[in-house]
Amino acid sequence: MKVINAPTTAQVEELHGLWGQFQDEILPCYLSTSYLRQLGNTDIFHLPDLDVKDQADIIEMTIALQTIIHLLDASSNKQEKYGYLFESNKKILTKHGVSFPFEARLFELPEKNYRRYH
Repeated sequence: MKVINAPTTAQVEELHGLWGQFQDEILPCYLSTSYLRQLGNTDIFHLPDLDVKDQADIIEMTIALQTIIHLLDASSNKQEKYGYLFESNKKILTKHGVSFPFEARLFELPEKNYRRYH
């Protein structure tokens, strides 16, 4: 008999909040408004059905997204150094059904063009 622990409402809300932060605050620093509008017409900006995920899945997805956000915030122009971390966390999100087509190199910007999103 397998016991599955359901995620708490707070855990699901945290994941939705991080996903919203990534979409609304981070991506606009790197992608044009017109390209973001094009992406908005796809399923890229939608999380999978979280009701079918167990607590461990939600926690793993949250940590992966937190790590990607932290890497983009902390390293700005150093994605070469942290690219493997970005890619491994991208794989975690993809494994759980999150459409995440972004590559680490997308976030490489000259230092003068880097905008903080906090």
